[in-house]
Amino acid sequence: MHYFTKTLLLWYNENKRDLPWRKSRDPYKIWLSEIMLQQTRVETVIEKYNSFLSRFPTLKSLIESEEDEVLKLWEGLGYYSRALNLRKAAKQIQQMGHFPSNKQELKKLSGIGEYTSGAIASIVFGEKVPAVDGNVYRVLSRYFGIDKNISQSKTQKEFYKLVDSLLPEDRPGDFNQALMDFGSMVCSPKSAGCLMCIFKNGCEAYKKDLVEKLPVKNKLKNRRIKEKTVFLIYNNGKLALTKREKKGILANLYQLPNTSGRLETEKAMEYLRKKNIDFDRLVFKVEKKHIFSHEEWNMRAFELEAKEASAEYIWAQESEIKEKYSIPTAFKQFLI
Repeated sequence: MHYFTKTLLLWYNENKRDLPWRKSRDPYKIWLSEIMLQQTRVETVIEKYNSFLSRFPTLKSLIESEEDEVLKLWEGLGYYSRALNLRKAAKQIQQMGHFPSNKQELKKLSGIGEYTSGAIASIVFGEKVPAVDGNVYRVLSRYFGIDKNISQSKTQKEFYKLVDSLLPEDRPGDFNQALMDFGSMVCSPKSAGCLMCIFKNGCEAYKKDLVEKLPVKNKLKNRRIKEKTVFLIYNNGKLALTKREKKGILANLYQLPNTSGRLETEKAMEYLRKKNIDFDRLVFKVEKKHIFSHEEWNMRAFELEAKEASAEYIWAQESEIKEKYSIPTAFKQFLI
C-alpha cells in the first residue's frame, strides 16, 4: 500500500466527519446524498437530506412522488435540474428492476456522471474505482507537485489514473471519502492547514511554497449580466405566479411574472397593459440581485393590484406559496 494511502486512511479513521448518510450503506440514501452534494456545501445538505428522507424514505416513495413536491423539498439547494434528474433516475431504476451495482451501470442513470458513479460504486458496492472532484485535484496536485491545468481533459485522465493507483483493494470507498474530508478539513482552497498537516514533510507544494498556486486551472469566465423587471401582481389577497419552461435555467419552477430588461415605470405600465392587466396604480418596490454560477440577474420589482384574476396566472395566498410552490431564491427574495 502506498505511503500516501496508508497515512490518509489512518487520518480518516480518527477524523472522518460524522455525516448522516455515512450511517447507512443503503444505495438509495448514498445516491441521494451524492446528488445533493454536487456543487453544494455539506452544511447545507445535512438539513435538506434529513427532511427529504423523512418525506421520501425509500426509492419506491420517490418513484411515486409528484414533481412539484420534490422541487419544493429541494428549495435551498439550488441547481434544481438535480431534483428532476433524481426523480427521473428513480423511474429508470424501477424499469431496470434493481439498483445498479457498478460504475458503468450507474452512469446510465440521469444526473449521474463520472464522479458520482465512482463515489456510489466505491462507497456502497466496494468497487475499486476513483471518484475525482475538486477536493481530489487540490490535495493530489499539492502533495505530488502537479502543475498541469486540471481544466484540460488530458490532465483529468492523468489524475484519474493516479487515484486508481492509490486506491486500496479493501477500502476504496473509505479512501475516496477520506480525500473528500481531507480536502475540506485540511487541504482547503484558501488558508490550508499546512502547519498541522500529516503530509507536510512530503508535500511538494509545501516544500516549494506553491500551496496557493495549485491546482492550476482556467480562470472563471465573467458572468453574463441580465436585467429583469419583476411584477408582484395581487388580486384579492392572492399573488400571481407562472411556471417556467421545462428546459433551461430554473426549469419547471414557479416564478413571479417578469420580463427581460430594466423597465422604468411608464414602460412597465405599457408592458402590463399589453398583457391585458387592468390596474389603477403601479408602485416601484425594490431592486435586488441574484448571482448564479454563470449568470447575474439585476432585477427591479413593481407591485400592483389587478382588478381581475387573469387566467394566464396561478393565483395563491403567500402562505400557500411558502408551503406548496417551489420558488427559486431569485424570486423568493421579493416575498420576504
